[in-house]
Amino acid sequence: MLSLLFLPVCHTHNLPKNNAPPSVAYLFTLRGVGSHPLERAWSRYFDGCPAHSVTLLSHTDVSSMQKKPATSPSGVFAGSMIKESIKVRRFSYSMVRARLLLLRSAMNSTHSDWEQRRYLARRRPVWFLFLSDSCAPLLPCAEVHHYLERHSPRSFVGAEPCNDHNRLRNATSHIRQNCRTGPGWVGLHQSAAQLLLRKEHAYEPQFLRLGVPDELYWSTVLLLEGLPIVGRHLTFWSWSGHGAPLSLAHGVF
Repeated sequence: MLSLLFLPVCHTHNLPKNNAPPSVAYLFTLRGVGSHPLERAWSRYFDGCPAHSVTLLSHTDVSSMQKKPATSPSGVFAGSMIKESIKVRRFSYSMVRARLLLLRSAMNSTHSDWEQRRYLARRRPVWFLFLSDSCAPLLPCAEVHHYLERHSPRSFVGAEPCNDHNRLRNATSHIRQNCRTGPGWVGLHQSAAQLLLRKEHAYEPQFLRLGVPDELYWSTVLLLEGLPIVGRHLTFWSWSGHGAPLSLAHGVF
């Protein structure tokens, strides 16, 4: 059962010819220590990626690490855990912080075992994708990377107006007037990622006091800073009406 599916909308007949795909960072926020529950699916996905095109990093909730300090990610996620970890609470700004930690680590990451795993990158990523332990890939890696390249330099973030005024009751007028919302599973171009890291401390006080800031942060900041976006996600989900995506089983598609 899956609550979220990583589903780029891509068509093979539109793929560019003879163009090297970009380097892409896959940045996972994991709730437990050990590995991704869908590690086999991701292993097959990454094995199909173009050579030296993947940066793979994960953030594990520090409270999980305290419960099982001797355990670390295994399999395809071995060696992916970033050094700095925080406690992540649902609907809080801590999710934004955790993903910014992943983003900063990806900017400075080099994989030491790229010779053993041919898909691991030796250069800075051009794209940064936020994922979780309920994400599964549905299309081949090469198609995903080419699809991203065709949309460069626009980022994949939601752009729906913020209609829940309770979430904005503590917002500044500037944020309230320009607020956009969408799930936090976004795909950022390098230009957007660099800006978000530069502006992290400037925007943090404004979003700390908002409701579910992870769903407001990415699209609102990019809009305020004038960076180009696609206005949709790379991910498919179906909301349950109770604040979480529905679980998706075999036969849904």
